Amino acid sequence: MCRKAWFAIDLGVWLLPTCYTLRHARGYGRSALRNWLLQVSKDSQTWVTLFSHSDDTSLSEPGYVHVLVAVCLVVGCY
Repeated sequence: MCRKAWFAIDLGVWLLPTCYTLRHARGYGRSALRNWLLQVSKDSQTWVTLFSHSDDTSLSEPGYVHVLVAVCLVVGCY
C-alpha cells in the first residue's frame, strides 16, 4: 500500500540542516520508514529536496535511531 502521508515543521527561521535524526517507534517492526524525502521551503508552496531515501533499512528494528547527514541535491539550494 502506498501512503502519501507528510508533515511539516515551521521552525520560524530559515536554515539548511546539515544532519537530522530519525527514530523508529517502539511498536511493530514492519512499520519503519523506508522511503522519504527531507525537503525545505521558504514559502510552504515551493519545496526543494535536500535528501532522498528509497528502500532505506537503517531503521530496521523498533526503537532504532539513525543520524543522517544531509547532502544538498540541488546546487545552491537557495
